Parts: sequence; structure tokens; C-alpha cells
Amino acid sequence: MGKILFISVFILGCGTVHHEVVCTLKGCNSERSPIVKVPADGIDGANGVNGIAGVNGSDGSDGIDGANGSDGIDGSDGSNGINGVNGIAGTNGSDGANGSNGVDGVSSPYQITGLVDPCGATPGFVNEVLLRLTNGMLVASFSANSAGANTRLGVLLPGMYQTTDTNTPGKRCRFTVNADFSLSNEELF
Repeated sequence: MGKILFISVFILGCGTVHHEVVCTLKGCNSERSPIVKVPADGIDGANGVNGIAGVNGSDGSDGIDGANGSDGIDGSDGSNGINGVNGIAGTNGSDGANGSNGVDGVSSPYQITGLVDPCGATPGFVNEVLLRLTNGMLVASFSANSAGANTRLGVLLPGMYQTTDTNTPGKRCRFTVNADFSLSNEELF
């Protein structure tokens, strides 16, 4: 089986027409087909002047957003603000529990331990009284007159005494202070 090699020259420009020769592996035919002969090139001419710049093209589409940047360092603390107005006072709380008892004070021989009313109470009348001290002694109030001028306190030593709270007979009291500061011989006169 023979293959045909076909050679052809196409018309590239103006020139003379020639014939085509067909060749196979067994040889070429003698018939000729017309072909175009391209004339030989001459010397290139000078370059032409650059043309006017074309119109700018339109903007391209936006690119994809980049990754977020890392957080910056924290800023310094601001100054303290101004205090607000005070609110209204709340209600009082309940009383706390009582505290424990304190230590007793140092005992003195001159503390008052009670009252002594010589001859006893007289109904409807305010009697003079004596003060009893922790050491047993009796203390009385003495004045220059019934208005209380020059009032002072004094310790009653053993002996006989009488009250001066009234001049009404039967309401004054006479009594004796004994060595142990007890009273005896109490009588109204």
C-alpha cells in the first residue's frame, strides 16, 4: 500500500503561479499543478512611529480579605472617677448581746453598804439616816442649820447622839453608837 506525500504551497501574496508536483514512495508524478511562487523579500523598512496610547482598562475586582491581625497590648488603667452622692442612712440594727461581767473592783473599807435609820421609820415623816461603810463605821451629815449651811460628812465614834430633823416632841431620836458601831438605846423623845 503506498502512501502519498502531498506537498502544496498556498498563495501567500502576489506572485507567479507554478504547478504542483505530487510524490509518493514510488516516485513523483510528472503532472504539474499550478502553485504560487512568493517573490523574494526585500530589505525591511524603518519602524513606524508609536501609536497613541490606548484607553485605560476598567478596575479589576477586589481581592479576598486578609486574615485578622493579632490584638495589641492593653492600654494603661484610667484614673478613678468621682464618687457618687451618699445614699440615705439605713435603719438601725438590733442591739448586740450583753457582754460578759467585768472583774469586781478592789474593795475599799470606805464603800457604802447600806442605810441605818435610828429609831426606825416614823410614818408621814422623812427621818435623818446614817450611812454604813464596809468596815462597819457609821457616817452622818452635819450642817450649821436646818437650811443645810456648811454641810459636811463625819464618822460617828462610839458615844450618845440625837437626830436634829425636827423639834416636834416624840419625833426626835436618841441613840448610842457602840464600839462595834452597832446602835443601842434607841428612843423617841
